[in-house]
This record gives sequence, C-alpha cells and structure tokens, in this order.
Amino acid sequence: MRAARHAIAIVLMVSVLGGAGWFGLLLPRIHAIKAAERGEAQLKAEYAVVNRLSVNLDLYREQLRTLDERLGALLAVLPLAEQLISAESRQEVERKIGAVANSLGLQSAKISTGRAFAEENLATQRYDIEAAGDFRQLVRFVQAISTGSGRFWTIQRAVLQPAGTGPGLKLSVSLQVHAFLQPAPLPDWNKERK
Repeated sequence: MRAARHAIAIVLMVSVLGGAGWFGLLLPRIHAIKAAERGEAQLKAEYAVVNRLSVNLDLYREQLRTLDERLGALLAVLPLAEQLISAESRQEVERKIGAVANSLGLQSAKISTGRAFAEENLATQRYDIEAAGDFRQLVRFVQAISTGSGRFWTIQRAVLQPAGTGPGLKLSVSLQVHAFLQPAPLPDWNKERK
C-alpha cells in the first residue's frame, strides 16, 4: 500500500510538473506561433493589395495626367469667381451680347444683370436678356450667345412669344455665366513617392 501511495504521489508530482511545464514553457510558445500565423496572414493580405497597386501604378499615373489635363481645360474655360463678379466682366458680357444682337439686326436687346450665387465649386452670374426680331434672327441670337463665348455659359430659360403690337417675336432668355471657385491647393500627385 505504501508503494501505491508513493506511485500516486510520483504520478501527481509528475502531473503537476508537467502541467507547470505546459503552462510555463509550451503555452506561451504556442500563443506566439498562433500570433505569428495571424501576422503572416495579415502581411500576405497587405502584400496582395500593395502588389496590385504597384502593378497598376503606371495606369494610375496616366489617369492622373489625363485628369490634370481635363482640369486644366476646365479652368481655361471657367474664369475665377472674382473675374466673373467684377464690373468689368459684367460689362464685357453685356458688350458681347449687345454686339451679337447688333450684328444680327435685332430690333432691340435689353440686358439686365441678375443675382450671383455659388454652389459647391462653381459661381454663377445670371443675366436676363430681352430681344425682339423675327424668328430666324432670334434663333441665331440664342445660338450665338450659347456657343460663341470663350466662357462657360448656359441658357437656363428661353421664352419666345409674340411681340405684342406688329409683326415679330419677343425673346426672353436667362443666361448664366459660370466661374470656378478657387479651391484649396491640391497636392501634386505626379511627384514620385520616395
């Protein structure tokens, strides 16, 4: 019986030492291995993303060049808002519209400056125009003011109606001249990353 007690004590002592060794020596290493496996999976995912981006880097640069060119073309068409709202700019627009009306031989052309407003990155100055003439003259007038400018103009509303007394027609047009609002400086995306 005494030998059985010694055997049980030895088995308990070996079990306690084995458990202590398991928890003290092996378990931290198992946790470290599992953490390394998770880190490896994360690094593989990051590598896949970076590799895909680096493969398409030349395409992205070409797209940025194209976007820069388009933005440059847009800025060439759209003046800055300060230029749009200035008295000289309004007089220039009125002079151009008046010159078109005179060149087409319109009976009368009345131009009044409407309100200016801004939405997102675009400032807009409104002009209300009234002109009288025959149908052909008025159609050419609308065509000339909507396409003949070096700026970005849009016709918001055009109403054609009888002139009232006598022959001819009366045209009422709302013309909007747009300008680009100066944004915050954009970063230079064309610079190579170091």
